[in-house]
Amino acid sequence: MAGAAEEAEKLWHEGRHLNDLGQFAEAAELLDAARAVAQSSSEREAQRIAIRIDTTAALTDLELQGAAAAAERLGSARAAAERIGAFDLLAFTRIQHGVIDARSGLWAEASEQLQQVLPLFDHIGPVEQCSTLITLGFADLTLRRIESAQEVLARACDIARSHELPIHLFKATHNLGCAAYIAGDLPEALRLMALADAMPVDVARERARIDFGAVLLEAGLVDQAQEALTDALRTARETGQRVDEGEILLDLARCAVADDRVEVARAHADAARAVFEGLGAEARRAAAELLIAGLDAREGVNLAQVLELCDAFSETSADLADAVLVRAEAHLALGELASCEADLAGVPESGLLSQRVHELYVRARLADRSSNDAEFQRTVHESSQLTASAQGTMRSLEVRAAIAQHVAPTAALDLQRALSSGDGGRVFATVERWRAASQRSLAPAVDLDGELTESLARLRWLRSPVAQELDPAAAAAEAAELERAIALATWKQGASASWVDRPIELDELYRVLPAGTGYVTFTATSERCRAIAVGPEGERIVDLAEPGEVHGAVRALRRDLRGAAYAHGRVDLRAQLSGAVAASAGRLSELIMAPSLRALGGVDRLVIVPNDILHAVPWAALPGVEGRPVTVAPSATVWARLSRVPPPGSGTVHSLAGPRVRRGVEESREVAEVWRHAGVSAHADGAPASAAEAAAALGSAEIVHVAAHGHHAEDNPLFSSLLMADGPIFAHELVGGVGAQHVVLSACDVGRARVRAGGEALGLTAALLALGVRSVVAAVAPIPDEVSAAAAVAYHREVVRGSDAASALATAIAATPGAEALCCFGGSWRWQGAARA
Repeated sequence: MAGAAEEAEKLWHEGRHLNDLGQFAEAAELLDAARAVAQSSSEREAQRIAIRIDTTAALTDLELQGAAAAAERLGSARAAAERIGAFDLLAFTRIQHGVIDARSGLWAEASEQLQQVLPLFDHIGPVEQCSTLITLGFADLTLRRIESAQEVLARACDIARSHELPIHLFKATHNLGCAAYIAGDLPEALRLMALADAMPVDVARERARIDFGAVLLEAGLVDQAQEALTDALRTARETGQRVDEGEILLDLARCAVADDRVEVARAHADAARAVFEGLGAEARRAAAELLIAGLDAREGVNLAQVLELCDAFSETSADLADAVLVRAEAHLALGELASCEADLAGVPESGLLSQRVHELYVRARLADRSSNDAEFQRTVHESSQLTASAQGTMRSLEVRAAIAQHVAPTAALDLQRALSSGDGGRVFATVERWRAASQRSLAPAVDLDGELTESLARLRWLRSPVAQELDPAAAAAEAAELERAIALATWKQGASASWVDRPIELDELYRVLPAGTGYVTFTATSERCRAIAVGPEGERIVDLAEPGEVHGAVRALRRDLRGAAYAHGRVDLRAQLSGAVAASAGRLSELIMAPSLRALGGVDRLVIVPNDILHAVPWAALPGVEGRPVTVAPSATVWARLSRVPPPGSGTVHSLAGPRVRRGVEESREVAEVWRHAGVSAHADGAPASAAEAAAALGSAEIVHVAAHGHHAEDNPLFSSLLMADGPIFAHELVGGVGAQHVVLSACDVGRARVRAGGEALGLTAALLALGVRSVVAAVAPIPDEVSAAAAVAYHREVVRGSDAASALATAIAATPGAEALCCFGGSWRWQGAARA
């Protein structure tokens, strides 16, 4: 009968492998066959194999029949192991029970089962030891025992390495990434998860993708999280992994909540609840119901049921913090303020930024309802500082911007409250508290290692005109994959912020604004756009138009400017298109600038801080603004920092050109000649420059001029680019370090940005400012090549003569019709050499 044991063992191994691949129905058939073979013999070895088969089959039962069926099978297997005195098999049943409890969301029970395995380690091998430690580590993570989890998982990694167990090394490494995530170290979480994902092991990765999606969501990268989770959901459904399907649906619901898509969130959460209910996974079903309850609490409906559900969560539940916060929101909706305050006093500590700012948001709402202004101000200040500090720990500009997603509800509440006060100074302070917070600390350079540099070079080739002509479909597909890989490589790099600027106060702004300068910052609620105008006559709140009307006027102006630029050579259309531009510019000015200028009184120049609706406005085209020097800044705080007199630069100018630009090389030479005439060392090539040459110039020269075609990538703004001789240079490449103080981009559209929640802008120009460039001149719409060239040369002549950047640009635009799309971004910069010349 030894043959029966051997045959059963062979079938059992095959069934285990199918379980690892997520092919549960096929695994069940093989395991049933293995059990029948083992039970045909009364030999001890056959009995042992039968216990192993049932232990494995319990996981299959969980996926196909639910937790109750799995627990029943494990109970039988454990009893059989005790009957024959098989301590190793007894340990195996405990391990599997721990796994199943964990997958059902019963983390305290899972930990208890696995703790009972540790004294039996001498009876089991390294594979089982690793499995025990990995699951115990994850249970500790979920129960927020972070240090214990990290210790246990590090031990699992050591055993897996020393015994060459690649699957277990994959799982332990990935779970260490989960530990970093729960501790709030997102770059380390992404690094470890990416390290695990790169391991060439044959294992189902849906669970890992779920965790990865959760980290992306915590980082505020909602679109990317949704993409990863949707991919994982498709695979989970194809392979019948019902537990994973439920978890993915629940995380997709969280993505929808972050994007304020309430009905979508309810649909996903309800689908997750149905999956968990069918599996008998009560703890996970309760987690899905809790998400729905949170939506109910915010809308003030079904509040009695919400409170009943929240009260059912135990002190050891992984979802306790969320349950306490939802209960607090329900009490707040009922007007039971004392109960809400008591709930908030019992919120467990968390390393997750999202939970911490959610708690602060509820505290701010409570303070608002209680008319406790001091507590409200303290709470929103803490939330803002917490977010800015978290942003400062990231190297990735994209993650720094995305994190602001978490505080968008708090910022909206803060703004609404400030506007209701009618106090212009208070509204200014509120807008400044949240606007472009990530730029209150200088973004550290990203480490462009060999692999990342090679990926960027390959992407440059794929985006080059030559590759596009050879096989555009293949080039686009590979480029999309490379963009994802490059983004991930930057996301996983952390940093230690050396400083975080506090938001500038209004009296400080008055002191640093030059005489005759007006400051205007724009903001909006869902009902109305407003400006805060700060000028000689004081600060005022200016009521403007509805956001939809303003947005429509911006689109019309940009459309007309684009048409005028593309038809520049058509004399027969020039008058008609110029008239269209004048009309649309006039309309936008009536909506936003005319009221703001009236509030400012007599000012000669402007500092403008746009909101997301106005980030791509060609300000020089607007009646009332034309002719005035205008500086466009991310915030008053950033403008003030960038406007400080910089330390002496290299004293050099580098002027470059890209290919296919009419007069591009000639423009580059003329700009250099302007500076040489002033006695400044200026370099210009006689041919289009490469991407490497452009990067080197931005890293070393004090002033850089680039005449090239530009591209703003709205969906992937850090892949906005300038076309150089060998292909585009991307904003991502500049994060390796920029030394220039002033950059002129004589290129279409690269002054545009994608603005995320919190006024966080992403794009080529925004990246340069975040990396330390003091001032950037760039266009927010297309400009004809010859117009751009003429304006550029005129601009540099004015800078050499001693004009500040905004004044020089205003003069150049006035002398060059059609150049109104050029804007001066950043601080009030002036070439320091002018004083010495």
